[in-house]
Amino acid sequence: LVILPDTALNDTPVTRVSRIIHLAVEYRSHHHIRFPLHSGMKMSAFRMQIILTWCSAFLLRFSPEAFQVPSSHLERTNQRRHISATEQKDYVENQSEDTRIFFDIAVCDQELGRIVFNLKDSERILPLHHENLVKLVTGAVRSIDNRCSYVNCSFKHSPQFVETFPQYRWAHTLQGRGKNAVREDRISDPQHLKNCQHSVYGGVYYGLEYGAAEDFENGEGVVLTVPLVGAYRGSTSFSIVRVGESPQEWRERLLIESAVLGVLESGIDVLREMARQTSGPPTVVASGMVE
Repeated sequence: LVILPDTALNDTPVTRVSRIIHLAVEYRSHHHIRFPLHSGMKMSAFRMQIILTWCSAFLLRFSPEAFQVPSSHLERTNQRRHISATEQKDYVENQSEDTRIFFDIAVCDQELGRIVFNLKDSERILPLHHENLVKLVTGAVRSIDNRCSYVNCSFKHSPQFVETFPQYRWAHTLQGRGKNAVREDRISDPQHLKNCQHSVYGGVYYGLEYGAAEDFENGEGVVLTVPLVGAYRGSTSFSIVRVGESPQEWRERLLIESAVLGVLESGIDVLREMARQTSGPPTVVASGMVE
């Protein structure tokens, strides 16, 4: 065992090897040790000292670069690392692609068109609510329970959901059939909710933050929310809220006690047509994920 002094920590590899050799020689000379080479041969202390000294002088002729990895090897290693990093980036980007869902809307058997929502980062922020919404939109578990689907479900239709009436609330709510697609009881996810709460005047809302990025640069500011209180919380109900077009005194207050899961990506004209319908309730005739 060779213990180097603290000052050796800053030595080059060559100097460190030299220190070890000289310490070994001094230790051998002090204790009069002979070093066996193989069976039947022994080396005197004097000869061992000469050989070790020569090895030390030979090593000291080299610069520290002699102990470095060849540049060609480093280039190949860096190339492999670059390829690996690129592949990993592509994998992450593919995994993190935003989920887009659509609803085809009709009123009294007359098709109005399609509205598309981008669910952004809601899968990470509120995974249970996100999963439930996607499964209901796609009808993934409809074969198990035909209530787990939005097809043929109608939005609420009363003066507070028709734009031409003074009671209009700048939102359109679809209650669904009351059966969520991820569990038997109501969805409750307090652990994730406490990490995505946003305070506004009059209360708190959760999920995606309204206007946090470029999501609302078109000025429409329409979001998809799910209720966190009331009879339809944690089940199948969702609302399409026209935050950006609502009066200034309402705006984000419309989101209180709900969770924002998505942002309108296309179909604002269809939504406005929905808001003006007086002949009957808007109905979902088809829904699913945008490929």
